[in-house]
Amino acid sequence: MKEHVIINRNKINSFISSHKYSLRSNCTLYNWKGEQFIKSENIEEVIQYFFVGNAINFCFWNENCYDRYTYKGFTGSAAMWKFIDNPILLNSYYLKNISLLDWEDLERMPLPEKRIEALREVGNVLCDKYDGKAVNICISENWDAEKIVKRVVKEFHCWKDEYNNVKFNKRARLFAVMIYGRFADKKLISNIINFPCLADYQLPKVLHSMGILLYSNELNRMIIEQKEIPYQSKMEYDIRSKTLQAVQMISEELFRDGVLVKPIYLDYYIWNLSHSINEPHHLTKTMAY
Repeated sequence: MKEHVIINRNKINSFISSHKYSLRSNCTLYNWKGEQFIKSENIEEVIQYFFVGNAINFCFWNENCYDRYTYKGFTGSAAMWKFIDNPILLNSYYLKNISLLDWEDLERMPLPEKRIEALREVGNVLCDKYDGKAVNICISENWDAEKIVKRVVKEFHCWKDEYNNVKFNKRARLFAVMIYGRFADKKLISNIINFPCLADYQLPKVLHSMGILLYSNELNRMIIEQKEIPYQSKMEYDIRSKTLQAVQMISEELFRDGVLVKPIYLDYYIWNLSHSINEPHHLTKTMAY
């Protein structure tokens, strides 16, 4: 079967040469305290916010990657995080029966029906099994990141993001990463160090712009023309799986060069580079990312 994405090892070496010293000193996880995020320092409240938000943290583009959801001056996922900072939307008992009719801004997001489905599932499962509180998921797994992810994708159908024997689980992993980063001083979350990167839209865009990911002519044309690539298609799988492999390879090469930076730390560093890259990302309508 035709490979639509290959990894250019020479460009990995070029990336390392250009970024090694910056990675050595500046490669940390984000603290998730930006203007779009909840200001509370209450652990239970922040974890509830991170869980509800990540339940609908997917697909913020409409007709193309530049036509994105906006809210109160924020765009894309940042707009969603600003919107979800509402005590009503963090109440699991309310979410059980949430309706689009009551939330115009939720209806304006892409895939609004899927978001309602995800929020209702959050409400129902949290109320049935966790006293309505996402923090109880973490407590039940003794704050172990890997176990938290396994429990979330097992008990919340809308979170599962696995195919071809690859457990991407981008949103479930991000939930754990956000808790880890926000409360780094408290060291709430353990066992996060071996997380892979979080395969989304922006990481492959950056890696492609640097020549680390090479696309087939067919795939490159679809991205440039902003044509939708179906979820779990060979093209989409190649993009995400090769993104994971490439970031792992960067981490391994850095280690050989005396720099210890795990893939989950590389994730935010590479993602942050996307802001300065003016090229389109691939389009896939999915709840996965």
